[in-house]
Amino acid sequence: MKTLLSLLIPALLLSANESRAQDFWRPTGGPGGAYVHCMVVGADGDIYAGLKSNGIARSSDNGRSWRHLENEFRNESVYSIAADNEGRIFGATGLLYESDNRGEDWKGIPRSALDNATVRYIAADSKGSLYAQAQQQLFRSDDQGATWKPLLAVAEIYNIANITVHSDMLIDMALNYADERGGALLRSADGGESWISLLPLVQQSRVFGVAVNSDGVIFVTLRNSDDGLGRMMRSTDSGDTWETFASGNVSNYRVAGFNDRKHIFQTFSTENGPIAYRSNDEGETWAAMSGFMQGNRILCLTGIEDGVLLAGTGWGPMRSDDDGDTWQPSAHGLRAGAVSGLAVDAHGSVFASRQQMGLSRSDDGGDSWIAINREIGSPNVTALEFGDDGNPI
Repeated sequence: MKTLLSLLIPALLLSANESRAQDFWRPTGGPGGAYVHCMVVGADGDIYAGLKSNGIARSSDNGRSWRHLENEFRNESVYSIAADNEGRIFGATGLLYESDNRGEDWKGIPRSALDNATVRYIAADSKGSLYAQAQQQLFRSDDQGATWKPLLAVAEIYNIANITVHSDMLIDMALNYADERGGALLRSADGGESWISLLPLVQQSRVFGVAVNSDGVIFVTLRNSDDGLGRMMRSTDSGDTWETFASGNVSNYRVAGFNDRKHIFQTFSTENGPIAYRSNDEGETWAAMSGFMQGNRILCLTGIEDGVLLAGTGWGPMRSDDDGDTWQPSAHGLRAGAVSGLAVDAHGSVFASRQQMGLSRSDDGGDSWIAINREIGSPNVTALEFGDDGNPI
């Protein structure tokens, strides 16, 4: 027989017992806040976060608190954000948007020159040029999005996995072909006009992500097509030679970023779900990071000031004031994913389903939570109950 726990709180009962309810209720330790796809620091120091199904939020105090920006895409997912040197902010939701007043007002950027394709990536270089990925092609605009120039179209491509625009006009792009050629890493030093191959074609493997630290060391994450396992490779000579320094379940997530000490921040897959790790020696050894709940993963990382880091995660922003040694949630003001269902199993564990953010479990009455989306892939869970075998369905 199936059991289902429903929480119904009539509005009249709440108003009649307001003072007593205030004494009775207290916040739980989760489940976590908004899912952060991306972050960027604007020219004036404000931080902008692109959220899943929640638009864009802005912080003016180094990530300690946030305010949602009201706009026409406030309920949409923002996959990428860029900021130029003149204070403009750009957002990609599939469509392209621009703001010149700190995100208070936005206007759409025409996509006609981008073949009206879905845009999931936008970036700006130090010269003010914009780069947009539309489907399987890369474009550049030198006039703030008024016109776009196609840079690279690769035949028989499966996907563009990752694009990184560095200072000036240096671009790294990881892509995968649809056939047995596998994955490749390309670099352009002239804003995408010409390209060279940094990583030879990796047969039967797909490139999942690329990151470069301040010393120019290149880190690439790959996944085998046959068994799904992966490895991380690095090059200290601009791609002339490569070495593998980690292997196993390492390929599900990209390198999130680096701090000023060139420590690597990465999420690894484990039998218990994703766990956030840091390496202090360019990937030779790894240690789980203090403050990150099991099941949470780092999606992006940005440095704010000396020793202060802000990480975008699946459970909202996390902040470190000691260069990544310890972390604390920093989601004040952000809307969390709506909790669409709650259920308690026979052992007393609490399960919560959240719209657009999957399933979480608490074994201590809600004080702490772990994500359990490894099998269901963080879908839009709208209801929750237990089957005859005691498992949530």
